Amino acid sequence: MKLWLDDERQPEFGWIWARSVAQAKTFVENRQFLGLEWEECSLDHDLGEYGGPGLEGHDFLRWMCETNTWPKVKPEVHTANTYERQMMQQTIDRYFPE
Repeated sequence: MKLWLDDERQPEFGWIWARSVAQAKTFVENRQFLGLEWEECSLDHDLGEYGGPGLEGHDFLRWMCETNTWPKVKPEVHTANTYERQMMQQTIDRYFPE
């Protein structure tokens, strides 16, 4: 499974599109029932009408850290928010198990 978290930009073919943190968590938590391995993810931060306090891309990333739930490949960040891109990348670099 390749998870794309973004409220507006559609993913390329082959990616599962989650528009909210809740959707992303649901896909990840239910991947085994669907017979899928979590291979990759790419994260936006600002989720517009699907986001809000505690519901942005960095919050999903924090949940990944807290639950030690990671894809096989180091997550990518595709947000246009320069500050959050840097903060999210620092979180990934610090906590992704390599």
